[in-house]
Amino acid sequence: MRRRGNFPGSGKKVITATLRQIESSIHLSEALARIRFSELVEKRDVMEAFRLLEVAMQQSATDHLTGTIDMDLITTGVSASERMRRESLTTATRNSQHNHGEDATWWTIIAVIGVTG
Repeated sequence: MRRRGNFPGSGKKVITATLRQIESSIHLSEALARIRFSELVEKRDVMEAFRLLEVAMQQSATDHLTGTIDMDLITTGVSASERMRRESLTTATRNSQHNHGEDATWWTIIAVIGVTG
């Protein structure tokens, strides 16, 4: 799962395992063993629990721009790539206003950030 969480152009792993996710994998493993009427959790139960959790994360936390699993989507509702894009736009807007003063228009800002239609 960590390999799927690599953010392109960064050494940072954007996927982390929270305590809730670890507890979920334990509960899922135990539930899968109970489905088999077993008192013991086997390796196959753990592997299936991990598979189920990965599928759930793929469906709910995949950044559609980068194709990576980004837990920021779940925790904040905004992916890391979207947050970086917004920061870049904000910086470009401020720089344009700083450089052009009152004459800064949307067209000036668009030219600064290099948006093409």
